[in-house]
Amino acid sequence: MPEVKGSQLFDFTYSTLTDKGCVDSANLSFTVYEEYTAGVDTLLDVCDNNGVFDLFDELEGNPSGTGTWTGPNGFVTTDYKAEFDPTTADGGVYTYTVPDNVTPAGTTMCSGSEATITVTLYKSPSAGEDVAYDVCRSDLEIDLIDYLDDTANSGGVFIDVNNGDLPIGNLLDVSQLVAGVYNFRYEIQGHASCLLDTALIEITISEVEVPTASNQTFCAVDGETVNSLVANNGYDFNWYDTAIDTTPLPLGTVLINGEDYFVTAVDENGCESPKIAMTVTILPFGDDNCESCIKDGISVNGDNVNDVFDLCNLPETYPNFELNIHNRYGVTIYKGTKSTPLFSGKSNVSGTLGKQLSSGVYFYVFDPKDGMTKPFQGNFYLSK
Repeated sequence: MPEVKGSQLFDFTYSTLTDKGCVDSANLSFTVYEEYTAGVDTLLDVCDNNGVFDLFDELEGNPSGTGTWTGPNGFVTTDYKAEFDPTTADGGVYTYTVPDNVTPAGTTMCSGSEATITVTLYKSPSAGEDVAYDVCRSDLEIDLIDYLDDTANSGGVFIDVNNGDLPIGNLLDVSQLVAGVYNFRYEIQGHASCLLDTALIEITISEVEVPTASNQTFCAVDGETVNSLVANNGYDFNWYDTAIDTTPLPLGTVLINGEDYFVTAVDENGCESPKIAMTVTILPFGDDNCESCIKDGISVNGDNVNDVFDLCNLPETYPNFELNIHNRYGVTIYKGTKSTPLFSGKSNVSGTLGKQLSSGVYFYVFDPKDGMTKPFQGNFYLSK
């Protein structure tokens, strides 16, 4: 039987000879009708970054091109072609229906059928845009995930472009790499039906030269802090208490005698060099090499010049200090802290409270109360 499209009329003539040698013949005519097939039900996974395609091409079996389509949200076609655009179309069940094949008189010769394509639509993930960052070798370990574009989705893999396109983890120990430019590719596919999306990450690793810093000596009476330390060969510097600390010391931290301090150079981008050590020596109060800022006399004559016992910057350096002033008989006539007005020639202790003291030599003891620095003492002359 030849292939029939729609319907086809076949005519046959049968001829024979009679006993008397005459030709006898008969004609046979019949019409063969095609049985339209809709194909086989199909499950189809589609990603929104796939190209436009025809649903008819996705039907399994051997469907006839005589049907029409219906689908979600009023989807309908006038013939067998059904263009599907994943960026705008909906997922769901799409039905392909082929009609009955009927005679001109309306008699159904072959019944129609239908087949469905169930489309599951997946959203494609994004690798984000290409990005470039500067990082510091002193950052030690970075997470490449933190350097992805904000629109990137998680769940992808990183590829080392400079090292034979080998997959790597997201953690990168930059301290083990020399300064330079490194390229990584972020790849993410999501569902198997989606096309691979990629983005490049360019990482420039900067390394800062170590600073220079010598051992330094200060006077306890000056109450020097970390802010007084000096280093060279750097845009800026950070000072640390130990070689493994990661948080710099506050600049107001009081220096400690015999303590090792560690310094890094910091460049304009905030990158740090390796640490180097230096030692601080604090000369005690009264050392011959130190000049005290505390004057050896005050005059309370009302001219507003040198009329209080000025402690310089000691209250800021030692905020928990205590100051005791005694007369020549050893009697305490003044007790001071950071919240107490400076001594101006008047007693502030019970028994002599508010009394204007006489001229003469007075003795003081300054106790830093910081748990490290020893108290120091001296004397001054009070005049009127």
